[in-house]
Amino acid sequence: MAYVADNEWNHDLDAVLADVLDDLSALRAEGHQVLVHCHGGASRTGLVLRGWLVREKRMSVDEATAHVAERWPHLGLWNASFTAALERLAARVR
Repeated sequence: MAYVADNEWNHDLDAVLADVLDDLSALRAEGHQVLVHCHGGASRTGLVLRGWLVREKRMSVDEATAHVAERWPHLGLWNASFTAALERLAARVR
């Protein structure tokens, strides 16, 4: 469980996202299925799903966004700080 607010004021969002993605990767490596969901089920969930695709599948942010949007109609993209965090993540994994 991680605390991420759906606004522009998250402290150290990159580190929190990395921690969540590390946990997801570790659980999947152990053979667990993982459910990702936030209170609203839109932007924060979308952040984590897109982040996992960027880091683990080496998708661009645009590719990850399209991939999630095609499969999950509830994806919320109103939080620009989340997309900015994904762009920084993508730059680190290239």
